Amino acid sequence: MTRVIRYSLGLMFAFFITMSFFMIFIPDAILILPGSSWTTEQMAEWRLRTLLPAFYLTICYFIYRYFSGRNPTSTIWPILIIIFFFMMTQIISLFTNYFSWIQFLSLFLTVVVFLLLREAHNRRKNEIFNKPL
Repeated sequence: MTRVIRYSLGLMFAFFITMSFFMIFIPDAILILPGSSWTTEQMAEWRLRTLLPAFYLTICYFIYRYFSGRNPTSTIWPILIIIFFFMMTQIISLFTNYFSWIQFLSLFLTVVVFLLLREAHNRRKNEIFNKPL
């Protein structure tokens, strides 16, 4: 399971660094999700209803954690929270946005990544807290 987690995190890193590069330097290259058959306006609305709310909810969550005096229990925790809020906004988007089968595929992949990150977080947390002082 540790190998699966490591390879998954490595793939996620490669995917997110590539997407960041394209969104910063070549935004026209990824205007529409492949296979979604959406127009650019529909894709912009999907991004507006899923990615941005997940980003803002994550920021609000960590501001709340700061004010409550609680620190993340592992380095995986912030990534897990971002994926969790993205998953929640995707579920809401299924009912409020244009329908496309690619949404179900995207949601399925997000749930799989969430479960892998949850397992990675639990393992890292156990490593931290079960160490003798």
